[in-house]
Amino acid sequence: GEVVLDEETLEIRGVRRQGRHERFEDLSVGAREQMAVITRLALADVLRGAGRPSAVILDDALVNTDEARLDRMHLVLHRAAENLQVLILTCRERDFRQLGAPVTRIQ
Repeated sequence: GEVVLDEETLEIRGVRRQGRHERFEDLSVGAREQMAVITRLALADVLRGAGRPSAVILDDALVNTDEARLDRMHLVLHRAAENLQVLILTCRERDFRQLGAPVTRIQ
């Protein structure tokens, strides 16, 4: 699929897949979360490629994602972390424990 962005605001407008356009608002909450995370990672990678390193900070992202898709998103996050700094702020530590990243608890 292809993410469709608003060219002025860079907001996600929808996704085009198999020749069909689907509005962002019509997707499930979990699908919207996943698209938002992937889009942020992609934009950060574009900046990195242009010599402008950036960090991606995700705050309670993917809480509406089912387990199978969360496993796939773990692969996406792990691969992104090879080239980008990715910080995940969450109250659902168990969802990200298997990534093997350092954990810091803030109280």
